[in-house]
Amino acid sequence: GFALLSNKKFGLYSPKKDAIIDADYDMLLQPYGETDSIFIAKKGAYGLIDVNSQVLVDFQFEDLEYWTDEVALVKHQSKWKLYDLKNKYFIPEVFDTFERLKEEKEETIIMTYRSSGYGVLSSKYGRIIPEEYSNIFNMGSQDRPLYFVERDVAQAGLYILLYIDEKGNVIKKQVLKEEDYNKIACSDN
Repeated sequence: GFALLSNKKFGLYSPKKDAIIDADYDMLLQPYGETDSIFIAKKGAYGLIDVNSQVLVDFQFEDLEYWTDEVALVKHQSKWKLYDLKNKYFIPEVFDTFERLKEEKEETIIMTYRSSGYGVLSSKYGRIIPEEYSNIFNMGSQDRPLYFVERDVAQAGLYILLYIDEKGNVIKKQVLKEEDYNKIACSDN
């Protein structure tokens, strides 16, 4: 499509659909995923509209990004959440920030963070790693991740180490005392 600009507002002309979305929006319209008929729009806040300017998701979010065709990644009341587009409800996932680990057509993977710790969320498999770890590293590849996760239990002087595959299966578990963990973590001698 072609962007339209009028009085500092944005719209869109779609020759494929022979449709015009009036210039009523605060930013360039972004396609939602692979579709050419649903757009991320901003009118004070973010929402979704279709090519006929019908509001599909009310303008209620501080940010809105593609997650899957049915679920959006949204920022709502300063927290990131998953929002079911069809049924218009929040899926019980809430986190403060995230970092993209993989973004491909068939799967997006993000590392999420909140006060309880880091975790991993997949658009294909859901919650792979709960948000309770102090560190997460991908020891595998982007296509075949193998997550090394650690959690320190400071009061007990213990470290819990796990290897977790791309579907969330724990491959190996290990609990180390602090002095043993320091031997492998600080092995620069």
